Amino acid sequence: MIPLLLLAGLPWLSMVGCASDSGDAKASPVISDLALDRAELRTGMINPVGVAFSFSTEGGDLLEARIVIRADSGKEVTVSVPVQGTDGTRAGFVSLELSFRPPEDGEYVFEITARDENGNDSNVLIETIRSVQ
Repeated sequence: MIPLLLLAGLPWLSMVGCASDSGDAKASPVISDLALDRAELRTGMINPVGVAFSFSTEGGDLLEARIVIRADSGKEVTVSVPVQGTDGTRAGFVSLELSFRPPEDGEYVFEITARDENGNDSNVLIETIRSVQ
């Protein structure tokens, strides 16, 4: 486990459409358009990192976003953030903010997935941010 500080802020959700039926409970959510609002991190300092992505889910049942941050050394930390207010929403936009303190210089890979209420995991979106002194 990376000895770092990682705090998840409350996610912000923009809904694009609502559904009245449950859709296909077996279909996994699909996420796209990942955006991180920082190009560089400061090693040893707390860095706010905004994370945003679009989603679609046939069942209208998006439950959480999962973020894995992996260091060059192979150490990683995972945080799951509940996404509220999505009941019946088949597509939308999720935005959240993390506080991250990288312990060492190097590349940090951010892997983002989403999970629905049936335990179906989405595809993985990946971005890398470099941390320097």
